[in-house]
Amino acid sequence: MTKGTLDDLNKDIFGSEGPNDLDIAHTRLIDEAQGAASYQSAADRATDPDLKKLLQKLASDELGHTKELTDYIESHRPKPSEAQKSVAEKSAAGPVKRIVVPIAKVIGDVVYGVVVHANKVDLQGDIMSPADIRKAMHQFMAESRKINKDHSEDIDACPVECWQATEKGFLGSSEYAPGDWLMGTKILDPNELAKARAGDYRSYSIEGFGVRVPTDS
Repeated sequence: MTKGTLDDLNKDIFGSEGPNDLDIAHTRLIDEAQGAASYQSAADRATDPDLKKLLQKLASDELGHTKELTDYIESHRPKPSEAQKSVAEKSAAGPVKRIVVPIAKVIGDVVYGVVVHANKVDLQGDIMSPADIRKAMHQFMAESRKINKDHSEDIDACPVECWQATEKGFLGSSEYAPGDWLMGTKILDPNELAKARAGDYRSYSIEGFGVRVPTDS
């Protein structure tokens, strides 16, 4: 599935009047996603076969939790506005897809994150090849470059660093591999920047369009 639009620097909570059910589910989703990534990263580094197998099982368990939470959020999310519907209708590629990506680090006024991992099953059961990631990355930079909150309200921010990894490494606490899409977003709004520095923003919420193609396995 091609995820071509990085359009939302998402808050840990949705509203300003205290947590509701969606707030709670979204917070737990972020925690489970971070846990799954942490277990998988540890499994990739482990040399003992028994430990590797255990860590992979724990990562799989966390992914199962994220799927259940994602299904709940999508089934209880408020119906999209007319503006959001028009965006979806303009895409002939396929349905809208969203996925949460933990923020890796904040340096100065730039927020960094691994946008998409190549050749890995994501939290919604899809895989992107390095070639498809490159295509989506170029399309986003050429046609959008917009950052907003809650998939609706644009904020004064823009991508200032965007690249595809050529080797393994770490971006803050997030591990990446060749083919992965990495990005830094400069936040120009001082109020939004203060929230990012304070940890009020914990994740990117990525939205895009694409076509699912069944694989052999």
